[in-house]
Amino acid sequence: MPGGRRSAYLRSAATRQATDAECKKTYDDGCSAAAAIRHPPLPDIPRLSVFAFESLMCLLSLLVLGGHYLNIYRTVFWLPHSHTRYVVNLYLIEPRVVIFIVVSVSRRLVWCVVKSLITSCLHHTLWRTAVPIARAVVVMVLATVMVYCLSTITDALTYIKVVALVYPFVLYFFIFDLELTSFLELIPVVQPSKDQECGGGRLVQHSCLNSSEGARHEAELLSSHCYRRLTQVVYQTLVTVYYTTLIPCFFVPNTLHYDAGWLTLHTLFVVLTCFVWHLIYCFPARFCDVVHRSVQHLGHWRRVSPVCTTSAPLWQSSAVYGAGAVVQYGRQVYRAEAAANSAEPGNSAHARLHGVFDKVYVVILNMLLLCFVSCMAYVMYLCSLYQWQQILATSVILAAHFGALYILLRDYIVLRALYKQES
Repeated sequence: MPGGRRSAYLRSAATRQATDAECKKTYDDGCSAAAAIRHPPLPDIPRLSVFAFESLMCLLSLLVLGGHYLNIYRTVFWLPHSHTRYVVNLYLIEPRVVIFIVVSVSRRLVWCVVKSLITSCLHHTLWRTAVPIARAVVVMVLATVMVYCLSTITDALTYIKVVALVYPFVLYFFIFDLELTSFLELIPVVQPSKDQECGGGRLVQHSCLNSSEGARHEAELLSSHCYRRLTQVVYQTLVTVYYTTLIPCFFVPNTLHYDAGWLTLHTLFVVLTCFVWHLIYCFPARFCDVVHRSVQHLGHWRRVSPVCTTSAPLWQSSAVYGAGAVVQYGRQVYRAEAAANSAEPGNSAHARLHGVFDKVYVVILNMLLLCFVSCMAYVMYLCSLYQWQQILATSVILAAHFGALYILLRDYIVLRALYKQES
């Protein structure tokens, strides 16, 4: 019995020594195999301009709003004994509520036109002074029109209705504080890095940095910028859907009946359509490629079993590790998975950014499949409709959704072919 226990102990010690030697060899080989990252050039992919996108979103919002009013306040004007010749019962619609909604959904387009006039008529040295002043003036004018509409609405406004009208703007101050730029523009300003002398802009660029500190700093800036863009996508989508679909139903008289089932399905599809369009504009293929190039330098670590603790060296913040390198960070042991690894082991933000943008075409493919399935389901639902106003409103949203589907398909094909060459 003692001899058997001694033999088992010797075998266990030999196994640990072999494992440690293998881990040390893996580290030595991996650390020396840090490969240089080469990025294939991205083709020139057309993208909507700011004015084109804002015009499209404003037009889509107004069409959705008109479709909701048409389905709620429709008449039977075609009947021979009908008492009205209008398509909708205009006397039931509060015009100041409509003005309030139109101002809310068109504010970005108004500012886009004003800013374009300033940048085209004034010298570029005056832009830094003229743009903030014009922004403040536009916000004051829009706020004055909204306050006037709230104060002159003929319907007896309760506190609930007032809160319902101003709720998205109250929510804005909790999300963006008192920043006026995010109120009028969709793309947020890029925060300048510590080595930049000038202020931030909206042009996102990538620098092939050889230092791990520079790669991590660039990835953190891009991660923060992606979060701000995603916040804008969600907020602007909710604002558009809220004012064009929910507010018209909130001000319907109690004696009026409408098809709540169709309005609910239509609202859900409007949410998906507006979200996809805002996502396409805020995360175009070129921006995704810039972040993809950054995460190629960032790399990725995978936590492994802590049997290599005795031989794995400590992680160094100034080193760039190659594929297969094993390091110890804290009480955990990590193995490098990418060709070049500058990320901090165990950092969830770095891992999340790498997981999304390493193969960003997979994320685009999932969005493409979701849009395709929803389009086919809504086409089948369209075939079951028989009321002309429902068919008209559904067709408008389907046309916008098919446009987003085309852009997603184009970006997926281009990025997938590009990154297949890279691998």
